[in-house]
Amino acid sequence: MKNIIKKIVIVNINLLLFFSQPLFSKELKIALSSMPTTLTVPLEWSLAAETVLENLYDPLFKFDDKNGKFVPYLADSWEQLDDLNIRIHLKKGIKFHNGEELDANGVVKVIDLAIKDGGGATKKWLSRYFESWKTSGKYSFDMKLKKPSFLWPNAFIRFGPAAPNHIHNIGLKKHTNNPIGTGLYKFLSWQRDTNVVLEYNHNHWENKNLKIKKLSFYNLPEAAVRVAGLESGDFDVAFNLPPEEVERLKNKGFNISSGSAGQTQTIWLDPWGQTKELRNKQVRLALQYATNEELIWKTIAGGLGELPKGQMGVKGAIGYNPNLKRYGYDVKKAKKLLADAGYPNGFTIKGSATTGRYYQDREVMLALKAQWSIVGVNLDLEFPESGAWLQGLINYKLNPVYNIGMTWYARSNAVAGPGSPSKASTYYADMIKDINGTANFNEAIPKIQKAAKWVHDEAYGLFIFTMPLVHAYNDNAKGIVFKRNFGIDLTEVN
Repeated sequence: MKNIIKKIVIVNINLLLFFSQPLFSKELKIALSSMPTTLTVPLEWSLAAETVLENLYDPLFKFDDKNGKFVPYLADSWEQLDDLNIRIHLKKGIKFHNGEELDANGVVKVIDLAIKDGGGATKKWLSRYFESWKTSGKYSFDMKLKKPSFLWPNAFIRFGPAAPNHIHNIGLKKHTNNPIGTGLYKFLSWQRDTNVVLEYNHNHWENKNLKIKKLSFYNLPEAAVRVAGLESGDFDVAFNLPPEEVERLKNKGFNISSGSAGQTQTIWLDPWGQTKELRNKQVRLALQYATNEELIWKTIAGGLGELPKGQMGVKGAIGYNPNLKRYGYDVKKAKKLLADAGYPNGFTIKGSATTGRYYQDREVMLALKAQWSIVGVNLDLEFPESGAWLQGLINYKLNPVYNIGMTWYARSNAVAGPGSPSKASTYYADMIKDINGTANFNEAIPKIQKAAKWVHDEAYGLFIFTMPLVHAYNDNAKGIVFKRNFGIDLTEVN
């Protein structure tokens, strides 16, 4: 029955392909695990929508995840007028797909719309950082922060201006059926929850002259259907595949991209200071040495993603500390530390584990339980359902040892919030407060590195692996680059 369903889905997709727009010189057909709920950025720009929307809209800023910094894109430059006021200068001569010109007045209008009637990540990030905004010239506008922050460009890496006159004339809701941005591709068609088709924008300001002239995205939530479509030739690219498919697809001649998302599978050792045992630094150190992170990464994650070096982020995270290292696996040292701390026979500690919320989360926690038992520590695991786990996190009610996916992409490498040691240490809480109140990006970096070192030295966290992103593609898409933000770069595709 499952095979029949797969065949029906593929046949329906084939019909869509056959009856779609006229043929282009080169088309790329991409199977996604989810589809945007809207094509209008002021309504939503989530990670799940990034793959599609980044082609329609150019953001004001981008995040350089190789060097851990924000860079202007539609913005030409910016000035820090004081701790609360930013002046952003736009590039000149940029046109929207309908011929409207990009200027400051139009950007401010779209920001107004996003805050007043928008939603999702766009409204969330703009509202988090900014109090007010106004034009200061034809190609410049001022943004006033609610409080000093070096992370304010984060609000603009997923904010791509829509053509202001067009969106105001037809309204937010209708705009999603005819979206107009400044991106490398223009809108052709959209069948909600099914597919989106884009055509190349020959008038794009970067003059890239990409070989891919048509992009077709298809919504196929089941990984098995995406794999089947790739193998049958219905798709050129299949996103978000199970790691167990990697070797099989490689052997069949497909290309594999096995990068990592900007999130790390993290296990906290009583960061809220609930238990006598884990308030003792020697015990936390013992558990660091009792954990074979590399073995977990290789056996449970298949060596996919990356193995962090004693901190939440990897190279490219904001404030990454190159001087930190993993503790390493040393059972003998772990047992000695436990004995010196007064626990020669170990102890029992409770843990909370998620199931299916993060990649291989349950399996990671079970592996941890097995490894700790070697040094006499019994990890008594509970597996709350996802909603109960989240409430427990928010209310500081989880068991002392718990797992969580910590996001560091375009954010600080110094962990904050409920999933951090701020509650156990006023010293660390003060460090985070100082970082969050820093207005200058370059001044924030050494502060973040210092906080990351403190978390490492105090042994509060086990940073197991970054969440793997596995994609497969045929030679029609050779040269495609998959980015940590779920976007794609087609510059090198021939």
